Amino acid sequence: MSSARRLLLGVTGGIAAIKAPLLASQLVQAGYEVETVLTSGAEAFLKPLAISALTHRRVFTDADFLVADGSIRHVDLAHSCQIALVAPASAAFLAHLVQGDASSLLVATLLGFSGPLYLAPAMEPEMWQHAAVQANVATVLARGARLIGPASGRLASGANGVGRMSEVDEIVAAVRAAVSGPLSGQRVLITAGPTREHLDDVRFFSNAASGKMGLAMAEAARDLGAQVTVVLGPTHLPPPPGVDVVAVESASEMFDAVSARFSTCDLLAGVAAVADIAPAQRVAGKVAKGALGDTLAIQGTKDIMAWAGAHRQHQKLIGFAAQAGLDERAALTKLAEKRLDLIVLNDINEPGAGFGTDTNHVLILSAKGVRHEARGTKRAVADTIWSLIGATP
Repeated sequence: MSSARRLLLGVTGGIAAIKAPLLASQLVQAGYEVETVLTSGAEAFLKPLAISALTHRRVFTDADFLVADGSIRHVDLAHSCQIALVAPASAAFLAHLVQGDASSLLVATLLGFSGPLYLAPAMEPEMWQHAAVQANVATVLARGARLIGPASGRLASGANGVGRMSEVDEIVAAVRAAVSGPLSGQRVLITAGPTREHLDDVRFFSNAASGKMGLAMAEAARDLGAQVTVVLGPTHLPPPPGVDVVAVESASEMFDAVSARFSTCDLLAGVAAVADIAPAQRVAGKVAKGALGDTLAIQGTKDIMAWAGAHRQHQKLIGFAAQAGLDERAALTKLAEKRLDLIVLNDINEPGAGFGTDTNHVLILSAKGVRHEARGTKRAVADTIWSLIGATP
């Protein structure tokens, strides 16, 4: 970055607070001027000197609400910092922030802060999954905060699960990219993974899509500075840190999630392998084998990208087409009919380019006549796709 930006680093209580000095050090090395505020809970795990020695700046605590000249510390901090990061963000902190409880210097400062706010949660898996915590998370996200993590792994208690604070380098990378990348400020919506179309509670139509390409697109967009939401079908893969996820199962649920968010997004990438047919009726329980019969009534599912093309205003649209052999003419027809900006084709029969692979080989066509091949890891292919959409007028 051309000049240092002042970052407010909030540290709350929890064993993950011991990583705060390393985090502060890496932020300074990344070019930020770091102003640090410790909550009383954080002070139980580390001393202010452990951070001030690395940031070369005073570390503030709840004892610093007022200063000798009569100025108000939380107002000064809120107005002088351009970015705010809370790591770790404890369950107690999230509750205080949602409630607007300004009894701590950190929350009081954030209530007056208008810049981008990043939260790196850290807590036990049961706490993270609790309905009260998830409600608070939903509230802070709705108010514009962005999450980095939490990650899945071993916690200090010995438990394994989602709740571990993201690694320091991941947090720094997410913050740096989001405030300096070419997609900075852009709201990107991505569909990823397969869908499942149930016959009954046991059987369903689906496909072998893993979600790898869609999540690579999400990670690349995040690193280019976008605010990313992934509408994710059933997959075992964890989403990248710093990305919001809406979990869905069926094509209908995916359509509802996309249509509800479409008006506020700037870019939509339809990467998901959405099942285009579904049983005409879902039956509760399990249909007995003898009752299945020789034929099955099916119906088409909603075409998400066709709907988006018909309702687009300022948005740019990227479609994906998995084909058994590449048919450029059919792809160009789809590009025009759905009013897409780009369409990305890949041959599912080509080794290393189909479902579930870590690599891809794609042909990218644009409404402006661009024809571009990309080959490599799915992340590398994603980088190429975003570079092309960024160049599309």
